[in-house]
Parts: sequence; C-alpha cells; structure tokens
Amino acid sequence: HHMILDGWSVPIVTSDLAQLYQGECTAVAPNLDTPFLWKSHLQWLQDQDTEQATNYWKCYLSNLTTVSRLEFPPPHTPAQGMKNLESSLSNVATEVLENYSKEQGITQASILQGLYALVLARRGNLNEIVIGSVRSGRTSSLPNINTGVGLFINTLPIYIQIDPAQTLTAWLQEQQVAMAEQNVHGHIGLREIQKITGLMGEPLFEAMFVFENYPVKKTSNTIAQIELTDAQSEDG
Repeated sequence: HHMILDGWSVPIVTSDLAQLYQGECTAVAPNLDTPFLWKSHLQWLQDQDTEQATNYWKCYLSNLTTVSRLEFPPPHTPAQGMKNLESSLSNVATEVLENYSKEQGITQASILQGLYALVLARRGNLNEIVIGSVRSGRTSSLPNINTGVGLFINTLPIYIQIDPAQTLTAWLQEQQVAMAEQNVHGHIGLREIQKITGLMGEPLFEAMFVFENYPVKKTSNTIAQIELTDAQSEDG
C-alpha cells in the first residue's frame, strides 16, 4: 500500500469508511473531519530551502567515505527467499523501556533504533554505520497534517559512530538530536542525499529501522450491524 498511502493514513481511512457506512445504514449524515489538502504538502515541499538542506547533508555526511557493508557469518542451513521473524518484549522489559525513556527524555523510537544500529555494528565489526531511518514526513508547521491521507513517509540516512568511551544515554541523546535536525532538512529526499555523498550506483545503507507509532481513534467495534472482531495491518 506504500504506493498510495502510509501506515498513518490507514486508521484515518478506516474511520471515515466506518462513519460513511454507518451513515448509509442509519440515513444520518456522518460528521467527517475536514480533509487535509495534499496540495498544501506539495506547496510546502516547494517552498523549502533546498540549498540550505544540501549544505546540511554535506556537512552531516562529510566523514562518510564508503557505504556500510554488513558482513554476517554464513547461515548454518543455506536457504533462499524471505522470512519474517517476530519477537515480543515481555511486560517487564516494556516497563523498563518506558521508564528509561521518560527518565532520560529519549523517545522509545530513538532507544530501539540506537540499539538496533549498535547490534548491527558489533556483528559487522564496524566502528561507524549508516542505517535508513523511516520518518513520518508530516511536518508540524502544516495545520491538520496529521489528518492527511497519502504517502508522506520519508527514509533518511542516519550516520552513527560507535564510541566505547561514551555512555549509552549520552550516545542515544546525541542521535535523537541529530534526527530532529534531519527532519528539518529531510524534504529533499533520499535520492538527492545520496547524490551529495558521491556514492551513486550502490546503496547508502543495507539496513533500515521503522518504528510505527501513529494515533488511532478509539471507536466502537460495531459498524451498523457488522461487528469487527479482529484487524491486522502488515507492512512488507
């Protein structure tokens, strides 16, 4: 579905669909939110300072000389194709994560992304790594953009240096600040950022991190006479 809309858009579409269906069944006009105009986002992109963003990415990636290659040991049992691996945090681990996040002022997304990058770097024996970090692409400067339906997400490269002398908390805080700065200059897109590095023709990174966290309205499980008992959304 990422050809037409992102995960943030799904609950908005399903909520509108439920209200429209309810209205058809009850002959009562639904009270839908005023739609966000996609052209407002396009105009915002056009109005951004491309030169300033280009200079930012040149500086940010100035120490990068090569792409991050992830060298892993061969599998015990060779196989082809793709596979999903699912794992869940225990209630205790989730509580520890939430408490640490609140105490240190670091979002859960920043914590998990940092740990993910750290594991990859150690497995690949790297002292620096670039991973793709997927962002919502919904700038807070546009009113009601959170109600917009479309493909807003953007993937930006985050350059991470592994410094054993640095504490974990300081290291994660540094990454969070960097990501906030990136969001201001991410409008030029990954393709243009890759051109800036001069590393065209090969991927800038081989791993991505996605933290899905978007608002979902609390609504009834019953739409007219239809009861919704289970719903799942899977990206891939």
